[in-house]
This record gives sequence, structure tokens and C-alpha cells, in this order.
Amino acid sequence: ISDIELTGPDAYAGYRDAMQGSWVSADDPQSGLQIIGSEQTDTYGAEVMRTSVMTFSDTCPDGTEVGPAYSTQEMGGDPADALCFALVNITPDRMELSYVGRGNTLTYVRP
Repeated sequence: ISDIELTGPDAYAGYRDAMQGSWVSADDPQSGLQIIGSEQTDTYGAEVMRTSVMTFSDTCPDGTEVGPAYSTQEMGGDPADALCFALVNITPDRMELSYVGRGNTLTYVRP
């Protein structure tokens, strides 16, 4: 690192904090997410499917403006394969995400 620039408070810190921990799909109890810091691990049953870095913004990597959203970049994966999710609703026990590009809403609950 040769230079650091402070930009102020993180506008997405509240979303990141609310998403921490374990989540299970409301539609498929085998499908889950584990979010620790800015790292998301997708699981199916006991198998880890992928681990990704989460980046919060109001736009997807392709420039689509969606409001509060986050994208995931799989560790070791192709940057062109980033997924983007609009943050529809997050409560302590329920999280609703809209998969941008597909338009379907993914609902997760605490186990």
C-alpha cells in the first residue's frame, strides 16, 4: 500500500452488520449463507459451494443502479462472474434479496 485516503463513515455499515451470521433459505432448507465481515460462504447441505467477497454499493458491477445492493466476487473466480443482489429488506430474523438480472427475490431466515 502506497497511499490511503479516508472517505468518511461507511454508508453501508448498518446493512453489513444486520447481515452477519448464519442464514437458511426460506424456500430450500439445504441452501444457506454464512456472512462474516465482508465474506459470504454459500453452502448446500454440509457442502461449501463458494466463498466470496461482498462489496456494497448503489450500483452493480455492470453499472445497473439498484439502490442499496451488494455484489459477490468468488475468491479465485473470474471477475466477470460477479453476482449482484438488491437489498429488499433486512430484519434481525429475515433477509430478502433481489437477484439483479433474474429479478427473483431470495428470502433467508435465521436457523
